[in-house]
Amino acid sequence: MRRSVIIVLGVMLVIIMVWGSGGALSSPGSEENKGLSYLHPSAPAEAPLPKVLEATAELRSAGVASLPGFAGIYVDDRTDTVHIGFTRIEGEHTEFVEAIVSHAEGVNVEFFEAQFTMIELGSMESRLYSLFAPGYGLRAADVPFSGAGVYVQINGLFVSLTEVTPEYIAAIRDVVGEEVPISFFGVDPYRDGKHRPLLGGIKLATNSGSSTLGFAAVADEVLGFVMTGHSGEVGDQVWQPSRWLWNRVGQISANPPGHRFSDAAFVPSTVDIDPVVWPQRNITAWLPSYDIEPGTSVTKEGIATGETTGEVIGYYSFYPSWRTGYLFNQVVATFHGDKGDSGGPVFQLVDPAEPDNVRILGVVVGGEEGYTIYSPIEGIAYDLDLETPFSIQGVTGIVYESYWGMPLQGAEVKISLPGRTLRVYSSYGGSYRMLLPPGTYSVTATYPMHYPKTYNVQVVSGQFATLNYSLDPVYPGSPYPMGMPEGVTAGPQ
Repeated sequence: MRRSVIIVLGVMLVIIMVWGSGGALSSPGSEENKGLSYLHPSAPAEAPLPKVLEATAELRSAGVASLPGFAGIYVDDRTDTVHIGFTRIEGEHTEFVEAIVSHAEGVNVEFFEAQFTMIELGSMESRLYSLFAPGYGLRAADVPFSGAGVYVQINGLFVSLTEVTPEYIAAIRDVVGEEVPISFFGVDPYRDGKHRPLLGGIKLATNSGSSTLGFAAVADEVLGFVMTGHSGEVGDQVWQPSRWLWNRVGQISANPPGHRFSDAAFVPSTVDIDPVVWPQRNITAWLPSYDIEPGTSVTKEGIATGETTGEVIGYYSFYPSWRTGYLFNQVVATFHGDKGDSGGPVFQLVDPAEPDNVRILGVVVGGEEGYTIYSPIEGIAYDLDLETPFSIQGVTGIVYESYWGMPLQGAEVKISLPGRTLRVYSSYGGSYRMLLPPGTYSVTATYPMHYPKTYNVQVVSGQFATLNYSLDPVYPGSPYPMGMPEGVTAGPQ
């Protein structure tokens, strides 16, 4: 009888675990999927992105990380200096780096000798997660572990704990050794706990790992919340704070595939949620990126690094995401973030004298050493079809070639604005869409081996103006469009 009871209880426990995990007994996923995804830009952004960040992007695309002994890069945008480390400073390394950095006018480079490579530090970080990450670690009960990351500036790690004591520090040291530089800091233990009602800046869990809740929103007249898009697919379950049946808070209902304007997903909430950012800041408005000037102070909340503040310094007109393809027109800021902070709310104080009221600007996507990318609120609202306190408008159309009438996939459509360039690329059917504030714009479409065309268009509040392009192809070696009659010397219109 006792054996039968034990068997029945065991079967019930398995059923509950499967139900609570959305029907899959899966592992927490790779470290790339644990929250903040460190995405590598494949092309530099337009001004006003500092030249020093353009230099780091060029170094990465040139393969500097594959050099023997590479120990990381960090930047100081105050002195326009790129700091790059190797376990051994050799002439061929310095010549390689200096040749690339020399292309960026006014940028300096300094080398530092390191004890550990990025690969070694990354392996230590992964080991900490595998042992201590809540809900997944083999020894999760031993240490109140909140997060860890590579800290390039000290050639070591940072480790966040909800309680920093000699005992817990010793447990971390047992794993990584005494010789590794570690910066320990404490995070609020209640942020990672269970919260009802929900609010922005607290911990979420999916089958891919942990991330940060963004903010309350409404879609199709249903109240829910915005989270990071790269932590789940439509239909996936979401828990708060950890994956367990009793912690379910919703199911992802919107997370569009392909190239888009944000790395964000929408979850209709099955529990109460307040328009509040941790710990108790009221959300009073949403503010689009075109109302944010470079140099503006912005803040984010995240479960890995807590509250950090920096400045908006530029824009990536397209940013590669491992899940969604290109993200168009993302914002670059200097606040610090790390794995687990993905989806965290980015906001601005309504009035520095009133720190309890904030405007939502977007959610954290990813970053590199020295800066972080966030998706702007207008892109999130458009992708997820959210109800907004402001209008969404822009330009849409199709780009095709005039000779055969075929749509052109990958045609570039761009608008130059003061201090930045907005850029999108056409889809398989040649269609494109660009989000803009109301106004009159000069819009240019280009495609290889075709003449570019520029048109003026007026955008009014709440509407998308239609602007189609018929681009004239060019014969290889000929300055004239294909099909142009002999003797006609007029250039493209």
